[in-house]
Amino acid sequence: MSRLVAKSKCRSKAPYAGSGLITVEREKVYAWKWFHMGETASVQKIKVPAELEGGGYVSVSFVRDSASEEVFMSPLSYATVPFVISRGSAP
Repeated sequence: MSRLVAKSKCRSKAPYAGSGLITVEREKVYAWKWFHMGETASVQKIKVPAELEGGGYVSVSFVRDSASEEVFMSPLSYATVPFVISRGSAP
């Protein structure tokens, strides 16, 4: 029996353009993806590996672009959100 690899969508919003790192983790990092936002909002997809069961966390770290005019804001933003995995069979 093969196990499905799901993709999760992450919507990010920041007050400035920049680059970031998305990770899927629990007791270790299971997946990671670098991304760049030229605008202030973006939707990224990341694979949730089949060996991850139960739940985990999606973490996003984001760094302001060096050319950004938003110099009075913190150059680093981050967030972590828990999720639960349901791999039951579909009807």
